[in-house]
Amino acid sequence: MTKNLQPDDVILNFDGLCLDELIKVSTASKQMAQTGLKPADIKNCDQTFTEAIRTFDELITTYSSDKLS
Repeated sequence: MTKNLQPDDVILNFDGLCLDELIKVSTASKQMAQTGLKPADIKNCDQTFTEAIRTFDELITTYSSDKLS
């Protein structure tokens, strides 16, 4: 709801990206804890983790740069 009220808020967008990735990682972690996973399931979870790491790296780089100022 807040994002709809302030769609151009950079910090709010970054926070939303972080939360989205954390939700994806949480879901993938729960799936990885299950028994009897197929190789495709493991590959899908691994891809989720890789994408989340990539997103977090990009956000950290952005927060560390002068672009945000």
